[in-house]
Amino acid sequence: MTPEEIKGVKITYIWFFPRTSDTINKSISFRRVEMTLNVIASNRYEGLSLHLYYNWLMAYSRSRGPEIKENLDIKIPQILKWNLSNGIPVYEVLSGQKEVFKIDIVHRGGRIQESKRLVNRVTTSLMKEATRNLASKELASKIDFFGASLSTKANMDQSSHAIYGLNKFASELIPILSEIIHEPAFNSSDLEKYKKRNKANLNIELRKNDVVAYREFTEDVFGPDHPYGFNSNTEMYNAISIPELERHYNSNFGINNCYMFLSGNITDEMRKSIDGLFSHRNNKIKVRSYTESITPNPGEKKSISLGAPSQSAIILGKKLFAKNHPDYPLWIVLNTILGGFFGSRLMKKIREEKGLTYNVSSFIDNMRLDGHFYVSCDVAHKNIQDTLASIHQEIGLLKTELVKEEELRMVKNYIAGNILNMLDGPFRSIKWIKSLILNDMSTDDGIEIIEEIKSASAEQVRDLAIKYLNKEDMNTVIVS
Repeated sequence: MTPEEIKGVKITYIWFFPRTSDTINKSISFRRVEMTLNVIASNRYEGLSLHLYYNWLMAYSRSRGPEIKENLDIKIPQILKWNLSNGIPVYEVLSGQKEVFKIDIVHRGGRIQESKRLVNRVTTSLMKEATRNLASKELASKIDFFGASLSTKANMDQSSHAIYGLNKFASELIPILSEIIHEPAFNSSDLEKYKKRNKANLNIELRKNDVVAYREFTEDVFGPDHPYGFNSNTEMYNAISIPELERHYNSNFGINNCYMFLSGNITDEMRKSIDGLFSHRNNKIKVRSYTESITPNPGEKKSISLGAPSQSAIILGKKLFAKNHPDYPLWIVLNTILGGFFGSRLMKKIREEKGLTYNVSSFIDNMRLDGHFYVSCDVAHKNIQDTLASIHQEIGLLKTELVKEEELRMVKNYIAGNILNMLDGPFRSIKWIKSLILNDMSTDDGIEIIEEIKSASAEQVRDLAIKYLNKEDMNTVIVS
């Protein structure tokens, strides 16, 4: 055989036979294909047969989907619930094998407890910068020296301070975390650095279409004066002062809104240390009442121009409900079908069939006391109306046609796989537990959610879509 003939064989086998049924019987064993190609290639062109076989194998494999496993066994990790001596509840995942641990301390309240906007976010962040006994550099150096990691997070409903570390350094790290929680030192230098950094980041973010669209959408859904609806700006950062931080800390970081979540290899010695260091305070805070939001203008359509040269960001959706709402489990199923994963209906219609966007997804954002649903994507300016029409068309189909059993089964298995992933290991499991507890639920409620997802029917999905997905209630924001 000449090199030219070998080249022709390569083209034939790679390009044609995985796609043309009469070129080769697809039931032929891979071993026979390999032997045939070995003969064709001959010893002179050693290695070519393996290359041809590999390409055929890859093309053949991609034509067949992976096996779908039914009735995945979801095992809930063992949870230990106990209280510190001062009553602070502690939730612990009993599955740690390696000599590492995580302690996460959460104070519930968030924006609802604020006397001045953004003060909770700033207070939470600056608590980790310095304490009465440790200056900023000394505190950071100590944590680094012990190979630990300290993280803080402030969202709509709570503030959290978490430390990860090795068990052999627990006796040094737990007191550091206690000092951060109980004896923070707010100083002007750290505050000014924080303001400067976050105002700069905000200016950058406000140039992005999708960021502006989401900010406008949440403001439209909850109202600009609601804790879940207002958006941060430079003036809010400028208004924060040291007295404001101290006032917020003293009135919002108490024992009656505090929760502890432990994971990893937690020993009795560590439990004793935690109780001794975190139970000496008994200050209780006054919890503010929540005023439910009402969407000011449901169904409103808004267009904003940022002068983007090529693409527009689209968000449409509506106010929904909190995570502990009875319709939440079914909504997970509905949202996943519509736009909650790469094989969703919106992805197939708008990306794969029409090629209007690279990514389109639907989301559920649940706060403790409220929530919202939305669809988001970026498209070329000329494709805005076609995209909006396609989104409403897919929503309409959910209301008028039953989901086929095969699709529903696939989605349930996808969700089950995600839940298995969430429960893989102690650090992930504690996040699941934490999400339930902080949303006024229990592990039994979590198990019930899983069971309701497993038993969801096509009729239930359709009825839920009819109940909530009314076009007239959808707020739309387009930022170009």
